[in-house]
Amino acid sequence: MNARISMNSAERRRRTREALLEAAALEFETQGYAKTTLQGVADRLGLTRGTVLFHFHTKEALRDTLIQWCDERLCAKVSQCSGRSDFARILAAIADMHYEDARIRSGLLLHEEKARAENAGHMKWEEALELVLFGQSNDAHDSIKTGALIDMYIAVIRSDRWKNKQQLRQALDFYLSLTGLSKAAEPSDNKL
Repeated sequence: MNARISMNSAERRRRTREALLEAAALEFETQGYAKTTLQGVADRLGLTRGTVLFHFHTKEALRDTLIQWCDERLCAKVSQCSGRSDFARILAAIADMHYEDARIRSGLLLHEEKARAENAGHMKWEEALELVLFGQSNDAHDSIKTGALIDMYIAVIRSDRWKNKQQLRQALDFYLSLTGLSKAAEPSDNKL
């Protein structure tokens, strides 16, 4: 009986934590990091600030958990990429995730704010995309090109211009055509 009670309790804690991440994502997205409060996150769920503090001891811990959650999901998606020929499909899937999930949108936004403030590096998923594009190249030109391509891609998916997912996909197709990545995504005909 005690095992059943503790499992139910553990499941409740897990669900509360997930709900808090979702509520925090919405709060960070609408208020920005500076104006977001733990009380505001709690209010979105009708919980107490103490409940938020039980799961996340500080606003910074909540932000960092959300960034890590986002990075892990995006890394998992990039890991499905089987090379340059699969690149456009993976970028489209990430764009869809961004469009549909506030936690992804907020994670990217929060990382960008934190990176600017702390002069921090890239997220792991960005580094994984660089490897797909240029492998282990040590060429500074490739590194700059890759960084610019990823920054432009993030700007496209984060734009508030797109009214629906179809417009986002059209913008992504345009980005791919401008950057030449759509050609990299096409299977090559190696007929002899």
